Amino acid sequence: MDYDIIIIGSGSAASKVAHNTASAGWDVAIVDSQRIGGTCALRGCMPKKVFTGAAETLDWSQRLTDHGITADVDIDWQDVQSFKQSFTDSFNNGIRQGFEEAGVDILEGRASFEDEHTVTVKNTSHTADNFLIATGAKPRPLTFTGQDHLITSNEFLELEAIPGDIVFVGGGYISFEFAHVAARTGADVTILQRNDRPLAMFEESIVDELLDASEDVGINVHLNTPAGEVEQHGDHYHVYNKEGETVSKTDLVVHGAGRVPQIDDLNLDKAGVDTERGGVTVNDELQTTQSHVYAAGDCAASPGYPLTPIATIEGQTVTHNLLHDDKTKPDYTGTATTLFSIPPVASVGMQESQVEEKGYEYSVNEGDSGSWFSSQRIGVDHGRYKIMIDDATDEILGAHLIGHHAEEVINIFAAAIKHNITASELKSTPWSYPTSIADTDYML
Repeated sequence: MDYDIIIIGSGSAASKVAHNTASAGWDVAIVDSQRIGGTCALRGCMPKKVFTGAAETLDWSQRLTDHGITADVDIDWQDVQSFKQSFTDSFNNGIRQGFEEAGVDILEGRASFEDEHTVTVKNTSHTADNFLIATGAKPRPLTFTGQDHLITSNEFLELEAIPGDIVFVGGGYISFEFAHVAARTGADVTILQRNDRPLAMFEESIVDELLDASEDVGINVHLNTPAGEVEQHGDHYHVYNKEGETVSKTDLVVHGAGRVPQIDDLNLDKAGVDTERGGVTVNDELQTTQSHVYAAGDCAASPGYPLTPIATIEGQTVTHNLLHDDKTKPDYTGTATTLFSIPPVASVGMQESQVEEKGYEYSVNEGDSGSWFSSQRIGVDHGRYKIMIDDATDEILGAHLIGHHAEEVINIFAAAIKHNITASELKSTPWSYPTSIADTDYML
């Protein structure tokens, strides 16, 4: 065999396995057809946060105009792009250098299986005893007429200027995050949601607060409005609903209708690796239907959400199971997720519907946090929390937030769920005050 392991993909799960197996003395190759580093570092979480930071600066200046701030803050989007590029270039170079220093071979191109132990990359065959499939996800294929006029999040992250009018098709993470960025720059923004419930992974009351916050900054969210067709008219686009009615005439249409595992062209059937709707079929130990082939991250049909921390956890699990005889399973307990809108939405643990399904006797603490000092001192009006607590054990079953610093405060609840810290123990902690984390006292 050419290698002990070939890893397809170079994101969080792939990096974890590549470095750890190389450290154990394995001959390792990593394959990717895009820039080395994966989606989060180069085309997702990290560059997106640079955009969010720029939009937050505009938002702060706009919110505080009645509170003593008189500066006229503007934004140069080309400079923002250059700033973002400095990070993505650094990540790409650093990750690549890290692989090279670890002795990991980098095979540039798209991999496809020839058989159970062979992949082809740019017409060259490579064999390995083991494989990890960690190819991540791609935008969900759309079927309506004119879908080819839409850009994806990849192209949005490369825009040299934000156009004056934008339509986002789909009401998921990508749409709401970029919509809040664009709205702060002065763009007219519309989101088309195919049913009456956007962001189903978050508590409904929290999403309702986000919809109110979105409306307040001029974002138009059309519920029960799936896109039916997109036509190009010169430099503009006409977006129609399923009934053929014009929903919007716009400068840009963006795909925000979710992502699916990026596995279609891997020829997994030739390797005897099964797939299902959620991705590559895996067991509890992240082995596929071939015991020497593992899958992890967004492309795997595992119980974990498609999040970077989950990919890292699954990469750690695969590493252990490759290097040790005692197999282990990933532990997803206490993994938080955040929607980086303005203000952000964050969640950890179960939703109330899940708590009910499992038969818990529980209490719910929920309310408006937008009126609290930590929000009002900076002109933030939108904030809400919902916490579920087990009546028998006093443990936190789920925490759901929207508001200033929600993306940080949620980590306190994540730690409590992960390490079985009770609500009373959390409430008794003498936090630094006044801070957003100290507000957890009022939530419990």
